[in-house]
Amino acid sequence: MPVTHRSDEETEVMQISESLIRDVVQNVLAQVGTPAPVAAKGYERRHGVFQCPDEAVAAAREAFEQLSARTIEDRKRIIDHIRRISIDQ
Repeated sequence: MPVTHRSDEETEVMQISESLIRDVVQNVLAQVGTPAPVAAKGYERRHGVFQCPDEAVAAAREAFEQLSARTIEDRKRIIDHIRRISIDQ
């Protein structure tokens, strides 16, 4: 499979999108009255870029477990908030 490289513009757009997502998550967590969780295992400030697929999977699993620990009502509020922000963008 050929290796594809992203242009600087594509990388910048991706980082902006990831920053927006991070901000949305922090806003949502603030709205539901719970502080944003502290990133574990060195994933913080990595902008979704990992050294290997195993790290990405571990980070996704950790995020899934944090979300799974929330109540259904919290999840509904999170989804509503993400929808509002998406529509506003």
